[in-house]
Amino acid sequence: MVGLLPLGAPTALREAGALGDSLILVILTISSVITATLITIKGMLDQLPDVLDSWHRAVQAVRETAERRRGRDEDEPSNRTDQDTPGQ
Repeated sequence: MVGLLPLGAPTALREAGALGDSLILVILTISSVITATLITIKGMLDQLPDVLDSWHRAVQAVRETAERRRGRDEDEPSNRTDQDTPGQ
């Protein structure tokens, strides 16, 4: 039966086959993009707890450093009023 169809003439059967092939390629492409996107999102979500822990430690370190600097500023002799005047 295949021999009965001329090779150069477009037929509904050939167009349906080409359309089917294109449709399969589109479906495979879309599913590949969705899969890659989901894998990327999963990887980011897996790293999120570690990132948040690091952020929390960094904020604590900055706060502790600021508190220590404030404590040193209060203890400096230049801030005391009884040592500002010479001869007492």
